[in-house]
Amino acid sequence: MLGCCEGNSGGATDHIVLERSTETFEQVEKSYSKPRVWVCKGMPVVIMLALAGLLGRCAYLQLSPAAAQWRHRAKRQQQQIIRLSAKRGSILDRRRRILACDVRARGIFADPQILAEPSTATEKLAGILGISGQDLLAKIEQTN
Repeated sequence: MLGCCEGNSGGATDHIVLERSTETFEQVEKSYSKPRVWVCKGMPVVIMLALAGLLGRCAYLQLSPAAAQWRHRAKRQQQQIIRLSAKRGSILDRRRRILACDVRARGIFADPQILAEPSTATEKLAGILGISGQDLLAKIEQTN
């Protein structure tokens, strides 16, 4: 053992004792390398076993007789059709008078540049719309 004394300003003496190790360098190296060996050789084995377990579980879930039932339950849980019947409200002023509201209307249009024969198209549409074919043809040609 080696001893060393240090003095401090209070007058008391602190003793620091240093011990010499009797272990050789090889013994110290072996004691430190044991955990490293487990990490280097053991961890890949643990990871491979975990991945093999996960792969086995995936195969079981895909190939088991109840797989179709599980797929159906998952689809039902994750995909749903929800009909939203939301209706826009009216915009009111501070006295609760309607400023803007939804009005149901139907519209139809025809592009005269795309129509090959506007006269035949207007005759077919006139019966559906309940107006004369001549008026409809005049409106289509007017936008041209």
